[in-house]
Amino acid sequence: MKNEDLYNYYSILYHGLESRVDLNNVDYLSDERALGQFNFVQPILSNMKSKRILEIGAAEAFASRIIHKQFESVCIDVVEPMAEFNEYYQKHNINKVADFFPFNAANIYDYIHTSHWLEHMLDIETTLITLNNMLDRDGLIFVEVPNCTEEYWNEKMMDDHGHIHYFTEKSLTAFFLSSGFELVKIGTFGLTHANLNKYWVSPKLLDKKTLERGSKSITNNILTKDGAYIRALFKKG
Repeated sequence: MKNEDLYNYYSILYHGLESRVDLNNVDYLSDERALGQFNFVQPILSNMKSKRILEIGAAEAFASRIIHKQFESVCIDVVEPMAEFNEYYQKHNINKVADFFPFNAANIYDYIHTSHWLEHMLDIETTLITLNNMLDRDGLIFVEVPNCTEEYWNEKMMDDHGHIHYFTEKSLTAFFLSSGFELVKIGTFGLTHANLNKYWVSPKLLDKKTLERGSKSITNNILTKDGAYIRALFKKG
């Protein structure tokens, strides 16, 4: 399958490639997912001397912007198919280096950020080897993907047509280790799939305490047993 086939799949056959936010009125610092992802990696990123980062499937690139705010010397490159973000990237000094992955990279990166992207890739093994080669010595890669537990299959799978691969903590770790990475940390966060599906139907189906626990888990990286999302950080081996 070629890049244009993937684009047609997601833009025509699936749900459409379109922004979910008003780019003229963005408060990226209040985005729970981006804040949580930053909090997950920040203690380790703070030990890196230089920071050239790449976010793949970046869209609004909230997490990368939060990293840049914390570490002003960071240079941000992104891969993103949606042209509507181009002006936004220019405004915030973000360098769009490609529409699709893989691409001919001119840089070696200290940190690569991916969020709900890896599950859409056709060839996981080749993708991970390519990512490993793009990282500098001791470079880091963050990954967030859906946690495909038994609960996921029971609650979500019947209407999930967009994902090509499905991961658990064990399988995600195994893929990365076999591609030359070392595991730094991993965990599951957010609501369980059963509660998340109720939320998608109507937030009113969940009580306030359940919603607060899910929100705090996402933002503060409080582990949730069988949480809907896996977050992981790996180091180039």
